[in-house]
Amino acid sequence: MKTLKTVTLTIMAVSILLAVGCTLGQKRHFGAAIDPKAPKVTLAELIAKPDAYAGKMVVIDGTHGGACADGDDFYFKDKFDIIEAVPPTPEVMQLKTGARVRLYGLVKVRSSGSDEAAEKNEADEKKEAGDVDVRIIAKGVDVL
Repeated sequence: MKTLKTVTLTIMAVSILLAVGCTLGQKRHFGAAIDPKAPKVTLAELIAKPDAYAGKMVVIDGTHGGACADGDDFYFKDKFDIIEAVPPTPEVMQLKTGARVRLYGLVKVRSSGSDEAAEKNEADEKKEAGDVDVRIIAKGVDVL
């Protein structure tokens, strides 16, 4: 009787360890598969030349910076830069702040002065780097 209990407990312990070990080695993925042909860019490149990537699908590595104030999107950052990203699934919002992620998504660029008066003034003024809002509409996210 004692031997049967010992064998049963040993089998259960090994099963639990195998299950935990298998899940630790797996990458987590959300949304669509990342296209291997999509250009890989850095966040610094994207922010420096947003018009070059506007409307294009890109792959970019960075850090999950936590949920934005509205709770619908999250901050995506690297060493010095930060933008907002829209997740492909709500589960991405549950990732820990600081988690390394790879985004595959559509680059959206918008001028901060979007009303008509601002657009008229823009014709006379040069745009500055701070006048554009860059976002990624993520189609896929890999946790690295």
